[in-house]
Amino acid sequence: MKSVRANIPISELEKMGFLCAWNGCEEKYPIKDGLPADWVNLMVFGGQPSPRATMLEVSSRQDCYRDTVLCPKHATEFLQVHLRPLPPIGRE
Repeated sequence: MKSVRANIPISELEKMGFLCAWNGCEEKYPIKDGLPADWVNLMVFGGQPSPRATMLEVSSRQDCYRDTVLCPKHATEFLQVHLRPLPPIGRE
């Protein structure tokens, strides 16, 4: 998978806010407020990161395909519909 790297100045991000990555969704939040509790950060990368790598280290790698967010509605849909359920480990 080929990725395109884009460095957006913080001043531009502050104007835009963080936009939900769901195609067609226009929900966003101001960057200055930080990630709201009901939003989900979604990072997609390839390869083998170091077990102690921070999110910043992973997001700066060439094989980080997306570092984005999902609004509460689409986070729920993505996690519940598109991902396999977690096994009931320790919930017997």
